[in-house]
Amino acid sequence: MFFDAYAQHPFHQYIFRHKLNTETEIYIGETGRMLSVKEHLAGKRRGSLLTPLGRHRLEEHQGDDFDIKSKILAYESEIGARKILEALHIRERNPKLNNRNECIAITSELLPFIPFCGL
Repeated sequence: MFFDAYAQHPFHQYIFRHKLNTETEIYIGETGRMLSVKEHLAGKRRGSLLTPLGRHRLEEHQGDDFDIKSKILAYESEIGARKILEALHIRERNPKLNNRNECIAITSELLPFIPFCGL
């Protein structure tokens, strides 16, 4: 399972992507703690409406489970920089599972810097 790579890495402060069964179904998030990713998967498993993956399971898959692949997009220990990187990744990829109102003010001001972020 993908958690082994997360657990063994000394930095648990990263921007991550969960990719679902299709290329268009992705969720991008950031965390400063290992527990956050486990919480996303637990929410999916329970079908919790409070988590993006749980809500997606109920609304789009009629409660049926689905596979996901996770990938760390970037490591960043500074919370402000991590949140900015998350916002830029969301802006560039426009993931279906992220809230459309996330990070609007941040990304509007930082659009000129996207080419320098290696996205």
